[in-house]
Amino acid sequence: MLRDGDVVAVAHLELTFLDGRSERATGQALRRLGLMAAALIVAVLIYSGYGLIHASAVHLRDEAYSMSEEGRFQEARVRLADAVHRRGYGAIRASAVELLVDLERWESTLKEWEDAKRALEAEKWSDALSRLDVAVKGDWSWGADGYRKKRECGEARAWLALALEAAQKMKEGDTSPEILTACRASLSKALENAQGCVGERAYARRLIAFMEEMARGIQEAIRTRGVSDEKLGR
Repeated sequence: MLRDGDVVAVAHLELTFLDGRSERATGQALRRLGLMAAALIVAVLIYSGYGLIHASAVHLRDEAYSMSEEGRFQEARVRLADAVHRRGYGAIRASAVELLVDLERWESTLKEWEDAKRALEAEKWSDALSRLDVAVKGDWSWGADGYRKKRECGEARAWLALALEAAQKMKEGDTSPEILTACRASLSKALENAQGCVGERAYARRLIAFMEEMARGIQEAIRTRGVSDEKLGR
């Protein structure tokens, strides 16, 4: 009985007998390899998709850092809360807790600044000054957004202090024209610097209007008291 691969010699010819089973076996093996490769590719894609949907704790912590740098504190909190349930949280737990503590300070500083701006817009000058005094000493270190807001807060505090000082000087009947002149010069310098950085800031427009009003009042007080001093022969 012939088997696969047997050689049959007829006269000057040699014939190799093939029953076809070997080719079928080879084809089946190739098909199995192809199916295994396809299954592996699908598994990799599923794992990658799962990784995108279910990001690691490290990835969420890093996203929280980026959001906090932009002043998006509430979104950063959500990311950190989500990170607790993700893989690898144990390795980043300390840094996540530290960021949460930072977020508390940054939110407190930003809240004081926002409250101060609302007070300025409502022309509640004394309330605004007390809030600015607190905010300017706060922690603004969350990033470029924080340092920009800190500069704006410092400017507003300086401008308001000048305007309120001018108002106080005008109330004091014995303030000399020289002191009033110095006060007016400070207001004029502040107004000059403020004009180029107001933009769309409503609180700044109200504050500048207040400084302009005080500058006009100081100018009138200088004129009036100068005339009075001349009459009194001072």
